[in-house]
Amino acid sequence: MRENLQIDVAESSLSSPSFNEVLVAETISTEISRLESLLLDSFTTVSCSSINNAVMESSAVKFVPNIHSGSHSDTGSRDSMDDEHIRIDDQSAHVGPRFKCPFPSAFYAVFDGHGGPEAAAYIKRNAMRLFFEDADLPQRMDMDAVFFRELENSHRKAFLLADHALADEQSVRSSCGTTALTALILGRHLMVANAGDCLAVLCRKGIAVDMSQDHRPSYLPERMRVEQLGGYIDDGYLNGSISVTRVLGDWGLKLPLGSSLPLIAEPDVQQVNRI
Repeated sequence: MRENLQIDVAESSLSSPSFNEVLVAETISTEISRLESLLLDSFTTVSCSSINNAVMESSAVKFVPNIHSGSHSDTGSRDSMDDEHIRIDDQSAHVGPRFKCPFPSAFYAVFDGHGGPEAAAYIKRNAMRLFFEDADLPQRMDMDAVFFRELENSHRKAFLLADHALADEQSVRSSCGTTALTALILGRHLMVANAGDCLAVLCRKGIAVDMSQDHRPSYLPERMRVEQLGGYIDDGYLNGSISVTRVLGDWGLKLPLGSSLPLIAEPDVQQVNRI
């Protein structure tokens, strides 16, 4: 089965930056003679690095992205589709005043289900509540370093909330689970969270930038974490049962609740400013 999701972020034609290109030297030294000015009696040095920064910051503030996305699903050789995806180009229209963001925002997700469609379908159906309503989103308008740190913590919490919700949901079997990858865009800021082996790639100036890491037993840091928690790898499978090391659901492999087991739902998070 395959879920493909493509997101395009472009500059809005309604609010183009004040300067398309700025070429400046590091400093410009201008000599002003005494005869030319009675106010200055020596030399004046103007630093253009500050001017350059001011121009760029002004352009960044005025930049309003146009966000467009597309998706494609394919069951492949299987009889049914266990995967789900979310594609929201205008997040504020779905969450409303609870989500205070002064810039255009968008939310995307891919859930690669296994053991049946129930886990991925449940997470998709409840995504707005799990990722935005119950996850303690930062309630501040200043999108500074503190804001993005709180946002990352909120998203980490959301993955754990989603995992525990699957444990409590009677319609989802304990053998059913899903990997999860989310992408949240706030203005020009991108945050990607991943638990499992879904793949996110950022195309930046024609260069592919990996935004996720597969959580598989073959990945050395994951293998070491698994073994430190008493797990083992058998023919590429965690404890001989599952091919990923992080997942939502699969509570038949995680019980008892609260124990330190190698199969976890904690995501890796990457953030990029000025996409």
